[in-house]
Amino acid sequence: MEKIQKILLNILLIIAIIVIWYWYSHPIFELTFKDDDAHIMRVALSYPWYAFLLEPNAYQELSSAHYTPWVLWSYQLDLFLGNGINPQIFHIHQWLAITLLIFLLSLLAWRITKQVTAAIIVSLLLIINPSIFQLLTENYTRHYVEGAISIILSALAALAWIDSKKWFWWFLAIIAYAVSLLCKEIYLIVLILFFWLPALQTRQSYSLFIAWAGVIIAYLWLRSQMLNTFGGGMMGIDIFLLLSVVQAGINNVIEWLLQNHLPIIFATIIALIVSTHRLKIFTFLIFSLILILIPAIFAPHAWRDTAIHANRIFILFYLFLVLFSAVKLVNSSLSRWWLPIFSHIGKYVALIGLSVWAYRTGINNQVYIKAQKESYSSLMVNELLNNPPSYDALVVKSGFQLGELDWVIRHFRSNGIDLLLTELDVLQQYNLGRRIGQFNPACNCIELVTQSPNKCKYSLADELFQSNFEYNQEQGSIHWSLTYSNLQGEAGIIFLDRHFIIPMPFFSGRLVRPRLDETYRFYFIGLQDDCWLSPIKVIN
Repeated sequence: MEKIQKILLNILLIIAIIVIWYWYSHPIFELTFKDDDAHIMRVALSYPWYAFLLEPNAYQELSSAHYTPWVLWSYQLDLFLGNGINPQIFHIHQWLAITLLIFLLSLLAWRITKQVTAAIIVSLLLIINPSIFQLLTENYTRHYVEGAISIILSALAALAWIDSKKWFWWFLAIIAYAVSLLCKEIYLIVLILFFWLPALQTRQSYSLFIAWAGVIIAYLWLRSQMLNTFGGGMMGIDIFLLLSVVQAGINNVIEWLLQNHLPIIFATIIALIVSTHRLKIFTFLIFSLILILIPAIFAPHAWRDTAIHANRIFILFYLFLVLFSAVKLVNSSLSRWWLPIFSHIGKYVALIGLSVWAYRTGINNQVYIKAQKESYSSLMVNELLNNPPSYDALVVKSGFQLGELDWVIRHFRSNGIDLLLTELDVLQQYNLGRRIGQFNPACNCIELVTQSPNKCKYSLADELFQSNFEYNQEQGSIHWSLTYSNLQGEAGIIFLDRHFIIPMPFFSGRLVRPRLDETYRFYFIGLQDDCWLSPIKVIN
Protein backbone atom coordinates (compact mmCIF):
# COMPACT_ATOMS: atom_id res chain seq x y z
CA MET A 1 0.00 0.00 0.00
CA GLU A 2 2.80 2.38 0.89
CA LYS A 3 4.49 1.67 -2.43
CA ILE A 4 1.27 2.47 -4.31
CA GLN A 5 0.89 5.74 -2.40
CA LYS A 6 4.46 6.68 -3.30
CA ILE A 7 3.82 5.95 -6.99
CA LEU A 8 0.60 7.99 -6.90
CA LEU A 9 2.42 10.88 -5.21
CA ASN A 10 5.12 10.83 -7.88
CA ILE A 11 2.49 10.78 -10.63
CA LEU A 12 0.67 13.68 -8.96
CA LEU A 13 3.90 15.67 -8.71
CA ILE A 14 4.76 15.00 -12.35
CA ILE A 15 1.29 16.17 -13.43
CA ALA A 16 1.70 19.27 -11.26
CA ILE A 17 5.08 19.96 -12.87
CA ILE A 18 3.59 19.71 -16.35
CA VAL A 19 0.68 22.02 -15.45
CA ILE A 20 3.00 24.54 -13.81
CA TRP A 21 5.40 24.44 -16.75
CA TYR A 22 2.55 25.18 -19.15
CA TRP A 23 1.33 28.04 -16.96
CA TYR A 24 4.87 29.30 -16.65
CA SER A 25 5.80 29.17 -20.32
CA HIS A 26 2.74 29.59 -22.53
CA PRO A 27 2.86 33.44 -22.69
CA ILE A 28 6.01 33.32 -24.84
CA PHE A 29 3.97 32.39 -27.91
CA GLU A 30 2.62 35.94 -27.95
CA LEU A 31 6.09 37.38 -28.59
CA THR A 32 7.94 38.22 -31.78
CA PHE A 33 11.60 38.56 -32.71
CA LYS A 34 14.01 40.58 -30.59
CA ASP A 35 17.65 41.64 -30.20
CA ASP A 36 20.04 39.43 -32.24
CA ASP A 37 17.41 37.42 -34.12
CA ALA A 38 17.54 39.48 -37.33
CA HIS A 39 21.34 39.45 -37.52
CA ILE A 40 21.51 35.66 -37.07
CA MET A 41 18.77 35.10 -39.66
CA ARG A 42 20.54 37.25 -42.22
CA VAL A 43 23.85 35.44 -41.85
CA ALA A 44 22.05 32.07 -41.89
CA LEU A 45 20.29 32.97 -45.14
CA SER A 46 23.40 34.38 -46.81
CA TYR A 47 25.40 31.15 -46.99
CA PRO A 48 24.88 27.37 -47.24
CA TRP A 49 25.22 25.39 -44.00
CA TYR A 50 28.68 24.02 -44.80
CA ALA A 51 30.15 27.51 -45.27
CA PHE A 52 30.19 27.90 -41.48
CA LEU A 53 32.60 24.98 -41.27
CA LEU A 54 34.80 25.87 -44.23
CA GLU A 55 34.73 29.63 -44.91
CA PRO A 56 36.02 31.90 -42.10
CA ASN A 57 34.83 35.06 -43.87
CA ALA A 58 31.28 33.72 -43.97
CA TYR A 59 31.15 32.63 -40.35
CA GLN A 60 32.81 35.79 -39.00
CA GLU A 61 29.84 37.82 -40.20
CA LEU A 62 28.11 36.29 -37.19
CA SER A 63 30.97 36.71 -34.70
CA SER A 64 34.69 37.32 -34.64
CA ALA A 65 34.93 36.40 -30.97
CA HIS A 66 33.14 33.05 -30.54
CA TYR A 67 32.74 30.02 -32.77
CA THR A 68 29.11 28.88 -32.46
CA PRO A 69 27.90 27.65 -35.88
CA TRP A 70 25.10 25.56 -34.38
CA VAL A 71 22.87 28.60 -33.86
CA LEU A 72 23.07 29.38 -37.59
CA TRP A 73 22.05 25.84 -38.53
CA SER A 74 19.24 26.01 -35.97
CA TYR A 75 17.92 29.24 -37.52
CA GLN A 76 18.24 27.76 -41.02
CA LEU A 77 16.04 24.88 -39.86
CA ASP A 78 13.36 27.20 -38.46
CA LEU A 79 13.34 29.36 -41.58
CA PHE A 80 12.92 26.20 -43.66
CA LEU A 81 10.14 24.79 -41.44
CA GLY A 82 8.32 28.11 -41.42
CA ASN A 83 8.67 28.47 -45.20
CA GLY A 84 9.82 31.99 -44.47
CA ILE A 85 9.97 34.26 -41.47
CA ASN A 86 7.53 33.05 -38.80
CA PRO A 87 8.11 33.98 -35.12
CA GLN A 88 5.84 31.16 -33.91
CA ILE A 89 8.10 28.48 -35.38
CA PHE A 90 11.08 29.95 -33.56
CA HIS A 91 9.26 30.10 -30.22
CA ILE A 92 7.94 26.55 -30.57
CA HIS A 93 11.49 25.37 -31.26
CA GLN A 94 12.79 27.27 -28.23
CA TRP A 95 10.03 25.90 -25.99
CA LEU A 96 10.69 22.33 -27.09
CA ALA A 97 14.43 22.77 -26.55
CA ILE A 98 14.09 24.08 -22.99
CA THR A 99 11.44 21.48 -22.14
CA LEU A 100 13.87 18.80 -23.34
CA LEU A 101 16.66 20.39 -21.29
CA ILE A 102 14.59 20.18 -18.10
CA PHE A 103 13.60 16.59 -18.86
CA LEU A 104 17.16 15.43 -19.59
CA LEU A 105 18.66 17.07 -16.51
CA SER A 106 15.92 15.45 -14.42
CA LEU A 107 16.67 12.15 -16.11
CA LEU A 108 20.38 12.54 -15.32
CA ALA A 109 19.55 13.19 -11.66
CA TRP A 110 17.43 10.04 -11.61
CA ARG A 111 20.15 8.08 -13.41
CA ILE A 112 22.78 9.08 -10.84
CA THR A 113 20.64 8.50 -7.75
CA LYS A 114 18.09 5.91 -8.94
CA GLN A 115 15.52 8.07 -7.12
CA VAL A 116 12.51 9.72 -8.79
CA THR A 117 12.65 12.31 -6.01
CA ALA A 118 15.90 13.70 -7.43
CA ALA A 119 14.30 14.16 -10.85
CA ILE A 120 11.32 15.93 -9.29
CA ILE A 121 13.61 18.31 -7.35
CA VAL A 122 15.46 19.22 -10.56
CA SER A 123 12.21 19.83 -12.44
CA LEU A 124 10.73 21.98 -9.67
CA LEU A 125 13.84 24.13 -9.28
CA LEU A 126 14.04 24.76 -13.00
CA ILE A 127 10.42 25.45 -13.91
CA ILE A 128 10.15 28.18 -11.25
CA ASN A 129 13.46 29.75 -12.27
CA PRO A 130 13.23 33.25 -13.81
CA SER A 131 16.40 32.69 -15.88
CA ILE A 132 14.80 29.72 -17.61
CA PHE A 133 11.82 31.89 -18.54
CA GLN A 134 14.16 34.58 -19.90
CA LEU A 135 15.80 31.97 -22.09
CA LEU A 136 12.36 30.99 -23.35
CA THR A 137 11.82 34.54 -24.63
CA GLU A 138 15.23 34.79 -26.31
CA ASN A 139 15.57 32.60 -29.39
CA TYR A 140 19.13 33.79 -29.95
CA THR A 141 20.19 31.98 -26.75
CA ARG A 142 19.27 28.64 -28.30
CA HIS A 143 22.87 27.52 -28.77
CA TYR A 144 23.37 27.78 -25.01
CA VAL A 145 20.23 25.72 -24.42
CA GLU A 146 20.94 23.09 -27.06
CA GLY A 147 24.57 22.97 -25.96
CA ALA A 148 23.35 22.12 -22.46
CA ILE A 149 21.05 19.46 -23.93
CA SER A 150 23.98 17.95 -25.82
CA ILE A 151 26.35 17.86 -22.84
CA ILE A 152 23.70 16.21 -20.64
CA LEU A 153 22.93 13.73 -23.41
CA SER A 154 26.66 12.97 -23.64
CA ALA A 155 26.74 12.19 -19.91
CA LEU A 156 23.65 9.99 -20.12
CA ALA A 157 25.02 8.12 -23.13
CA ALA A 158 28.36 7.60 -21.35
CA LEU A 159 26.58 6.08 -18.36
CA ALA A 160 24.53 3.85 -20.70
CA TRP A 161 27.76 2.72 -22.41
CA ILE A 162 29.26 1.70 -19.05
CA ASP A 163 26.14 -0.33 -18.23
CA SER A 164 25.34 -1.93 -21.58
CA LYS A 165 28.70 -2.06 -23.42
CA LYS A 166 26.77 -1.15 -26.58
CA TRP A 167 28.82 0.91 -29.02
CA PHE A 168 25.80 2.97 -30.02
CA TRP A 169 25.98 4.73 -26.65
CA TRP A 170 29.74 5.26 -26.99
CA PHE A 171 29.34 7.01 -30.33
CA LEU A 172 26.36 9.03 -29.07
CA ALA A 173 28.40 10.25 -26.09
CA ILE A 174 31.19 11.44 -28.41
CA ILE A 175 28.89 13.00 -31.02
CA ALA A 176 26.77 14.77 -28.40
CA TYR A 177 29.90 16.24 -26.81
CA ALA A 178 31.09 17.48 -30.21
CA VAL A 179 27.70 19.11 -30.83
CA SER A 180 27.85 20.87 -27.45
CA LEU A 181 31.17 22.47 -28.44
CA LEU A 182 29.75 23.61 -31.78
CA CYS A 183 26.92 25.18 -29.78
CA LYS A 184 29.14 27.08 -27.33
CA GLU A 185 32.73 26.93 -26.10
CA ILE A 186 31.70 26.98 -22.44
CA TYR A 187 30.83 23.28 -22.58
CA LEU A 188 34.43 22.32 -23.28
CA ILE A 189 35.27 22.57 -19.59
CA VAL A 190 32.45 20.27 -18.45
CA LEU A 191 34.54 17.25 -19.39
CA ILE A 192 36.53 17.69 -16.17
CA LEU A 193 33.30 17.42 -14.15
CA PHE A 194 32.52 14.05 -15.73
CA PHE A 195 35.14 12.61 -13.37
CA TRP A 196 32.61 13.35 -10.59
CA LEU A 197 30.39 10.53 -11.88
CA PRO A 198 31.46 7.32 -10.06
CA ALA A 199 30.48 5.16 -13.04
CA LEU A 200 33.04 7.01 -15.19
CA GLN A 201 35.85 6.40 -12.71
CA THR A 202 36.58 2.99 -14.23
CA ARG A 203 38.98 1.62 -16.83
CA GLN A 204 36.13 1.07 -19.24
CA SER A 205 35.61 4.85 -19.46
CA TYR A 206 39.20 5.48 -20.61
CA SER A 207 38.25 5.16 -24.28
CA LEU A 208 35.54 7.77 -23.77
CA PHE A 209 37.91 10.31 -22.25
CA ILE A 210 40.48 9.71 -24.97
CA ALA A 211 37.82 10.25 -27.65
CA TRP A 212 36.47 13.33 -25.86
CA ALA A 213 40.00 14.74 -25.69
CA GLY A 214 40.32 14.14 -29.44
CA VAL A 215 37.08 16.06 -29.99
CA ILE A 216 38.45 18.98 -27.95
CA ILE A 217 41.65 19.10 -30.01
CA ALA A 218 39.71 18.96 -33.28
CA TYR A 219 37.32 21.68 -32.10
CA LEU A 220 40.10 24.01 -30.96
CA TRP A 221 41.86 23.57 -34.30
CA LEU A 222 38.64 24.29 -36.22
CA ARG A 223 37.91 27.29 -34.02
CA SER A 224 41.38 28.74 -34.61
CA GLN A 225 40.93 28.34 -38.38
CA MET A 226 37.48 29.94 -38.45
CA LEU A 227 38.29 32.86 -36.12
CA ASN A 228 41.96 33.35 -37.08
CA THR A 229 42.78 33.19 -33.39
CA PHE A 230 43.15 30.50 -30.75
CA GLY A 231 41.50 32.08 -27.72
CA GLY A 232 39.82 35.10 -26.25
CA GLY A 233 36.38 36.65 -26.45
CA MET A 234 35.10 40.11 -27.22
CA MET A 235 38.05 41.76 -25.49
CA GLY A 236 40.71 39.29 -26.64
CA ILE A 237 42.96 37.55 -24.13
CA ASP A 238 44.18 40.46 -22.01
CA ILE A 239 43.64 38.58 -18.76
CA PHE A 240 44.38 41.55 -16.47
CA LEU A 241 41.86 43.75 -18.27
CA LEU A 242 39.28 40.95 -18.17
CA LEU A 243 39.82 40.31 -14.46
CA SER A 244 39.40 44.00 -13.72
CA VAL A 245 36.00 43.88 -15.44
CA VAL A 246 35.09 40.77 -13.42
CA GLN A 247 36.11 42.45 -10.17
CA ALA A 248 34.01 45.51 -10.97
CA GLY A 249 30.99 43.37 -11.81
CA ILE A 250 30.99 40.83 -8.98
CA ASN A 251 28.34 42.77 -7.06
CA ASN A 252 26.11 42.78 -10.16
CA VAL A 253 26.35 38.99 -10.44
CA ILE A 254 25.67 38.45 -6.72
CA GLU A 255 22.61 40.70 -6.93
CA TRP A 256 21.39 38.77 -9.98
CA LEU A 257 21.86 35.45 -8.16
CA LEU A 258 19.87 36.63 -5.15
CA GLN A 259 17.06 37.99 -7.31
CA ASN A 260 16.69 34.99 -9.59
CA HIS A 261 18.09 31.90 -7.89
CA LEU A 262 17.18 31.96 -4.19
CA PRO A 263 15.40 28.55 -4.32
CA ILE A 264 18.51 27.00 -5.89
CA ILE A 265 20.78 28.69 -3.34
CA PHE A 266 18.64 27.43 -0.45
CA ALA A 267 18.57 23.93 -1.92
CA THR A 268 22.37 23.98 -2.26
CA ILE A 269 22.85 25.11 1.34
CA ILE A 270 20.49 22.42 2.64
CA ALA A 271 22.25 19.81 0.49
CA LEU A 272 25.59 20.77 2.06
CA ILE A 273 24.13 20.62 5.57
CA VAL A 274 22.66 17.13 5.18
CA SER A 275 25.72 15.68 3.40
CA THR A 276 28.42 13.62 5.01
CA HIS A 277 32.05 14.68 4.55
CA ARG A 278 30.86 18.28 4.34
CA LEU A 279 34.34 19.75 3.95
CA LYS A 280 35.13 17.42 1.07
CA ILE A 281 31.80 18.11 -0.63
CA PHE A 282 32.12 21.86 -0.07
CA THR A 283 35.63 21.85 -1.55
CA PHE A 284 34.39 19.95 -4.59
CA LEU A 285 31.50 22.38 -5.01
CA ILE A 286 33.72 25.46 -4.86
CA PHE A 287 36.25 23.92 -7.26
CA SER A 288 33.48 23.01 -9.72
CA LEU A 289 31.88 26.45 -9.63
CA ILE A 290 35.22 28.20 -10.18
CA LEU A 291 35.91 25.86 -13.09
CA ILE A 292 32.49 26.57 -14.60
CA LEU A 293 32.98 30.33 -14.23
CA ILE A 294 36.29 30.41 -16.12
CA PRO A 295 34.65 30.86 -19.57
CA ALA A 296 32.57 33.75 -18.18
CA ILE A 297 35.78 35.71 -17.60
CA PHE A 298 36.00 36.11 -21.38
CA ALA A 299 32.45 37.53 -21.52
CA PRO A 300 32.82 41.02 -19.99
CA HIS A 301 29.26 41.97 -20.92
CA ALA A 302 28.01 39.38 -18.40
CA TRP A 303 29.67 41.37 -15.60
CA ARG A 304 28.78 44.82 -16.94
CA ASP A 305 25.16 44.25 -18.00
CA THR A 306 24.38 41.25 -15.85
CA ALA A 307 20.59 41.47 -15.98
CA ILE A 308 20.66 41.25 -19.78
CA HIS A 309 23.33 38.61 -20.40
CA ALA A 310 23.75 36.49 -17.26
CA ASN A 311 20.80 34.17 -17.86
CA ARG A 312 22.56 32.51 -20.78
CA ILE A 313 26.25 33.03 -19.95
CA PHE A 314 25.89 31.53 -16.46
CA ILE A 315 23.58 28.71 -17.57
CA LEU A 316 26.12 26.04 -16.59
CA PHE A 317 26.44 27.62 -13.16
CA TYR A 318 22.82 27.28 -12.10
CA LEU A 319 22.19 24.01 -13.95
CA PHE A 320 25.11 22.44 -12.08
CA LEU A 321 23.83 23.76 -8.74
CA VAL A 322 20.40 22.27 -9.44
CA LEU A 323 21.87 18.86 -10.27
CA PHE A 324 24.26 18.97 -7.32
CA SER A 325 21.46 19.89 -4.89
CA ALA A 326 19.10 17.17 -6.10
CA VAL A 327 21.75 14.44 -5.99
CA LYS A 328 23.09 15.38 -2.58
CA LEU A 329 19.65 15.86 -1.01
CA VAL A 330 18.59 12.38 -2.05
CA ASN A 331 21.91 10.61 -1.44
CA SER A 332 22.70 12.27 1.87
CA SER A 333 23.31 10.21 5.00
CA LEU A 334 20.37 11.96 6.58
CA SER A 335 18.00 10.82 3.87
CA ARG A 336 16.64 8.24 6.27
CA TRP A 337 14.89 11.00 8.16
CA TRP A 338 14.69 13.58 5.36
CA LEU A 339 12.84 11.46 2.79
CA PRO A 340 10.10 10.27 5.18
CA ILE A 341 9.44 13.87 6.20
CA PHE A 342 9.16 14.77 2.53
CA SER A 343 6.84 11.82 1.91
CA HIS A 344 4.45 12.34 4.83
CA ILE A 345 4.51 16.04 5.66
CA GLY A 346 6.56 17.81 3.06
CA LYS A 347 4.45 16.59 0.16
CA TYR A 348 1.57 18.84 1.24
CA VAL A 349 3.85 21.77 1.92
CA ALA A 350 5.59 21.17 -1.41
CA LEU A 351 2.33 21.09 -3.36
CA ILE A 352 1.01 24.25 -1.69
CA GLY A 353 4.35 26.01 -2.11
CA LEU A 354 4.53 24.83 -5.69
CA SER A 355 1.10 26.26 -6.44
CA VAL A 356 1.97 29.61 -4.86
CA TRP A 357 5.28 29.83 -6.71
CA ALA A 358 3.61 28.80 -9.97
CA TYR A 359 0.88 31.42 -9.64
CA ARG A 360 3.32 34.16 -8.62
CA THR A 361 5.81 33.29 -11.33
CA GLY A 362 3.10 32.97 -13.95
CA ILE A 363 1.74 36.42 -13.09
CA ASN A 364 5.23 37.94 -13.25
CA ASN A 365 5.82 36.27 -16.58
CA GLN A 366 2.62 37.65 -18.03
CA VAL A 367 3.52 41.15 -16.82
CA TYR A 368 6.91 40.80 -18.50
CA ILE A 369 5.31 39.52 -21.71
CA LYS A 370 2.89 42.45 -21.74
CA ALA A 371 5.78 44.91 -21.41
CA GLN A 372 7.65 43.14 -24.21
CA LYS A 373 4.63 43.20 -26.53
CA GLU A 374 4.21 46.94 -25.97
CA SER A 375 7.90 47.75 -26.37
CA TYR A 376 9.19 49.89 -29.22
CA SER A 377 11.16 46.98 -30.65
CA SER A 378 8.15 44.64 -30.80
CA LEU A 379 5.91 47.30 -32.34
CA MET A 380 8.50 47.96 -35.04
CA VAL A 381 8.96 44.26 -35.78
CA ASN A 382 5.22 43.68 -36.04
CA GLU A 383 4.92 46.54 -38.51
CA LEU A 384 7.79 45.14 -40.56
CA LEU A 385 6.16 41.69 -40.64
CA ASN A 386 2.74 43.02 -41.71
CA ASN A 387 1.81 41.76 -45.16
CA PRO A 388 0.69 43.92 -46.86
CA PRO A 389 2.60 46.68 -45.02
CA SER A 390 0.71 49.42 -43.19
CA TYR A 391 3.36 52.05 -44.04
CA ASP A 392 5.81 52.78 -46.82
CA ALA A 393 8.60 53.54 -44.35
CA LEU A 394 9.38 53.49 -40.62
CA VAL A 395 11.58 55.84 -38.61
CA VAL A 396 14.32 53.97 -36.73
CA LYS A 397 15.41 55.04 -33.26
CA SER A 398 18.97 54.63 -32.02
CA GLY A 399 19.61 51.25 -30.42
CA PHE A 400 17.05 49.34 -32.52
CA GLN A 401 18.85 46.04 -33.14
CA LEU A 402 16.54 44.42 -35.68
CA GLY A 403 17.20 46.61 -38.71
CA GLU A 404 18.48 43.62 -40.69
CA LEU A 405 14.99 42.18 -40.52
CA ASP A 406 14.30 44.39 -43.54
CA TRP A 407 16.82 42.34 -45.57
CA VAL A 408 15.40 39.05 -44.27
CA ILE A 409 11.83 40.01 -45.19
CA ARG A 410 12.85 41.10 -48.69
CA HIS A 411 14.64 37.77 -49.08
CA PHE A 412 11.24 36.03 -48.90
CA ARG A 413 8.88 38.58 -50.41
CA SER A 414 9.01 41.57 -52.72
CA ASN A 415 7.10 44.10 -50.63
CA GLY A 416 8.96 45.53 -47.66
CA ILE A 417 9.14 48.71 -45.61
CA ASP A 418 11.99 51.19 -45.94
CA LEU A 419 13.78 52.03 -42.72
CA LEU A 420 14.72 55.69 -42.26
CA LEU A 421 17.80 56.32 -40.16
CA THR A 422 18.25 60.10 -40.19
CA GLU A 423 16.00 63.15 -40.20
CA LEU A 424 17.24 63.92 -43.69
CA ASP A 425 15.93 60.54 -44.85
CA VAL A 426 12.57 61.22 -43.19
CA LEU A 427 12.33 64.69 -44.77
CA GLN A 428 13.05 63.36 -48.25
CA GLN A 429 10.45 60.59 -47.96
CA TYR A 430 7.90 62.96 -46.42
CA ASN A 431 8.28 65.41 -49.30
CA LEU A 432 7.66 62.53 -51.70
CA GLY A 433 4.29 61.98 -50.07
CA ARG A 434 5.07 58.53 -48.67
CA ARG A 435 3.27 57.11 -45.62
CA ILE A 436 5.81 57.15 -42.77
CA GLY A 437 5.27 55.48 -39.40
CA GLN A 438 6.99 56.72 -36.25
CA PHE A 439 6.92 55.56 -32.65
CA ASN A 440 4.93 57.86 -30.37
CA PRO A 441 5.78 57.32 -26.65
CA ALA A 442 2.61 59.17 -25.62
CA CYS A 443 0.38 56.37 -26.91
CA ASN A 444 3.11 53.71 -27.02
CA CYS A 445 2.23 53.02 -30.63
CA ILE A 446 3.35 53.54 -34.23
CA GLU A 447 1.62 56.58 -35.77
CA LEU A 448 1.58 58.24 -39.17
CA VAL A 449 3.96 61.19 -39.51
CA THR A 450 1.76 64.20 -40.36
CA GLN A 451 4.29 67.01 -40.00
CA SER A 452 7.64 67.69 -41.60
CA PRO A 453 10.46 66.86 -39.14
CA ASN A 454 12.34 69.90 -37.86
CA LYS A 455 14.45 68.74 -34.94
CA CYS A 456 17.73 69.44 -36.74
CA LYS A 457 17.45 73.12 -37.59
CA TYR A 458 21.16 73.83 -37.69
CA SER A 459 23.87 71.84 -39.41
CA LEU A 460 27.23 71.84 -37.66
CA ALA A 461 30.50 72.21 -39.57
CA ASP A 462 32.63 69.15 -40.33
CA GLU A 463 35.64 70.85 -38.75
CA LEU A 464 34.10 70.47 -35.29
CA PHE A 465 34.38 66.67 -35.43
CA GLN A 466 37.19 64.18 -35.73
CA SER A 467 36.33 60.59 -36.55
CA ASN A 468 38.23 57.35 -37.02
CA PHE A 469 37.17 53.84 -38.00
CA GLU A 470 39.46 50.81 -38.20
CA TYR A 471 38.88 47.13 -38.87
CA ASN A 472 41.72 44.72 -38.10
CA GLN A 473 41.13 41.62 -40.21
CA GLU A 474 43.78 39.50 -38.49
CA GLN A 475 42.43 40.13 -34.99
CA GLY A 476 38.80 40.43 -36.08
CA SER A 477 38.52 43.66 -34.07
CA ILE A 478 36.68 46.91 -34.78
CA HIS A 479 37.57 50.34 -33.43
CA TRP A 480 35.79 53.62 -33.94
CA SER A 481 35.91 57.03 -32.30
CA LEU A 482 34.15 60.35 -32.71
CA THR A 483 35.57 63.32 -30.82
CA TYR A 484 34.31 66.89 -30.47
CA SER A 485 34.42 69.68 -27.91
CA ASN A 486 32.01 72.19 -26.35
CA LEU A 487 28.99 70.28 -27.64
CA GLN A 488 26.33 68.32 -25.80
CA GLY A 489 24.07 65.67 -27.27
CA GLU A 490 23.88 62.15 -28.64
CA ALA A 491 26.72 60.88 -30.84
CA GLY A 492 27.49 57.57 -32.45
CA ILE A 493 27.70 55.60 -35.66
CA ILE A 494 25.17 54.38 -38.24
CA PHE A 495 25.71 51.14 -40.12
CA LEU A 496 23.59 51.83 -43.16
CA ASP A 497 23.42 48.30 -44.56
CA ARG A 498 22.27 46.93 -41.19
CA HIS A 499 19.90 49.85 -40.45
CA PHE A 500 21.60 49.99 -37.08
CA ILE A 501 22.19 53.20 -35.11
CA ILE A 502 24.63 52.76 -32.22
CA PRO A 503 24.70 55.76 -29.83
CA MET A 504 28.34 55.17 -28.82
CA PRO A 505 31.05 57.63 -29.90
CA PHE A 506 33.79 55.18 -28.87
CA PHE A 507 34.16 51.43 -29.21
CA SER A 508 36.96 48.89 -29.44
CA GLY A 509 36.54 45.12 -29.45
CA ARG A 510 35.80 41.97 -31.41
CA LEU A 511 32.28 41.89 -32.80
CA VAL A 512 31.52 40.77 -36.34
CA ARG A 513 33.27 40.87 -39.68
CA PRO A 514 31.91 43.71 -41.87
CA ARG A 515 30.39 42.68 -45.16
CA LEU A 516 31.96 43.51 -48.49
CA ASP A 517 31.55 47.23 -49.29
CA GLU A 518 29.56 47.82 -46.10
CA THR A 519 28.94 51.51 -45.41
CA TYR A 520 28.75 53.67 -42.30
CA ARG A 521 28.58 57.27 -41.17
CA PHE A 522 28.97 59.08 -37.88
CA TYR A 523 26.27 61.35 -36.45
CA PHE A 524 25.66 63.94 -33.75
CA ILE A 525 22.31 65.24 -32.47
CA GLY A 526 22.70 68.25 -30.19
CA LEU A 527 20.50 69.69 -27.48
CA GLN A 528 20.20 73.04 -29.26
CA ASP A 529 18.49 71.79 -32.44
CA ASP A 530 21.94 71.33 -34.00
CA CYS A 531 22.96 68.19 -35.88
CA TRP A 532 25.80 66.74 -37.92
CA LEU A 533 26.26 63.82 -40.29
CA SER A 534 29.58 62.64 -41.64
CA PRO A 535 29.96 61.63 -45.29
CA ILE A 536 29.05 58.02 -46.05
CA LYS A 537 32.16 55.85 -46.04
CA VAL A 538 32.95 52.28 -47.05
CA ILE A 539 34.64 49.96 -44.54
CA ASN A 540 38.03 48.99 -45.91
